[in-house]
Amino acid sequence: ATRPRTLRFSGSVQELIAQGTETEYLIAECRVAPADTVEAAELKLPDGGRVMRVTGARLSDGTAVAHTVVSLPETLGVLLALREGQRSRPIAALLIEQLGQDIREARQVIDVVIAAQPVASALDIPIGSPLLRIKRTYFSAEGTPIEFAVSCYPADKYQYETTIST
Repeated sequence: ATRPRTLRFSGSVQELIAQGTETEYLIAECRVAPADTVEAAELKLPDGGRVMRVTGARLSDGTAVAHTVVSLPETLGVLLALREGQRSRPIAALLIEQLGQDIREARQVIDVVIAAQPVASALDIPIGSPLLRIKRTYFSAEGTPIEFAVSCYPADKYQYETTIST
């Protein structure tokens, strides 16, 4: 595309998840592992907690537009039966559809980073390219964090737009 992809978000979790269904998630790696310090903090896991870590690419018209790492508490992640090479709907949508999770809130932090090796290779961009990074945590109706995702989008292919009103 000649113009960057733009996400328009107007305020609901349902719209946020629906926006993700316009793309596919191609799973490159899926494994249970000890949570790193960021995952443990975001998912409020106890010391020694484990996550199902799913790494892949968000595809639009067959082209990678984002590198995404999704971390789920191990107890939820293993129930999804995800596998490498699988094309999937957004993980948040699977949590709702397959496991009956009631996602009521999402918190996200957006910043800019430069592409390091695995992300640059996955997106076929030069190391050091600017990336829009979105860190998003989804919460159940009880306030429990159930998914933490970090997505990196090449700055020349993706924009984030928000409408703010009274």
